[in-house]
Amino acid sequence: MLKNNKFKKQAGVSLYIALIITTIMLTMVFGLTAIMYSQIRIIRGLGQSVTAFYAADTGIERALYNIRRLKESETWPILEDFGTGSDYGYTVSKIPCGTKTCLRSIGTYKETKRAIEASY
Repeated sequence: MLKNNKFKKQAGVSLYIALIITTIMLTMVFGLTAIMYSQIRIIRGLGQSVTAFYAADTGIERALYNIRRLKESETWPILEDFGTGSDYGYTVSKIPCGTKTCLRSIGTYKETKRAIEASY
């Protein structure tokens, strides 16, 4: 009879242990999911950054072409959008920098902007 009372007192312990283990595992899964989600956002932003950089580079090339071939007859700043809406484009401005003239091109892709400066 002494053994039966001991087992009756410990009957619900395995349920509590299972609940604690499940809670710990669920917390770990949510933590890893949050880390993975932030890493995915960073990687996606890196791809957008490269596209914005190439858009800025395209703007510099266009401005240098205009200066060389068209003798700067185009008005400044040079604005151009590509793709759907204004997701992808560039803006080129002339800025003074000492004795030279500098060009600053800002390339945009979605929410990301990257800039390049060139002097001549």
